[in-house]
Amino acid sequence: MFGITQKNILVNSTIKLFSFLWKYWLYIFIPVFICDCSLSYNADIHAKQRITGRYFLYHWTDGADIYYLHKGIWDMSPGGVFEGTIQEIGWNKDWIVAKVERICGIDPNGWYVLDVKRGSVMAPITYENLAKNTNWDSIKCVPVSEAYEKLVRFLD
Repeated sequence: MFGITQKNILVNSTIKLFSFLWKYWLYIFIPVFICDCSLSYNADIHAKQRITGRYFLYHWTDGADIYYLHKGIWDMSPGGVFEGTIQEIGWNKDWIVAKVERICGIDPNGWYVLDVKRGSVMAPITYENLAKNTNWDSIKCVPVSEAYEKLVRFLD
């Protein structure tokens, strides 16, 4: 009268599967959600590459290509070290030179120099003064997108 059929086995196993998923959905859903969000966040919105010392060039692609210089991987201060977006950049082990467009409209745009060892910013500096300084005259500045691409290829 009550024989075991394939239909009964299928229904029974389906019920067990759904009850398992219902009971443990948080353990399954949350890690998948976190991994998915963190991967898409890192890949789509921003990526970082080490320049020198503890300084990283961050590339934000949320609507427009924007580059910031930050100290350390967890520093997310607005505008980064130079408090603005990087237009051109060059560096060696001691200095980072960048043409910066400041975030705050009243702050002057221009060339800024970061002493990597001290963490101090000298700004704004005229292009002529950059060329005269023996510490900075050998640093070649290039468009930031070009510099970032070279960093990505170098670090891959």
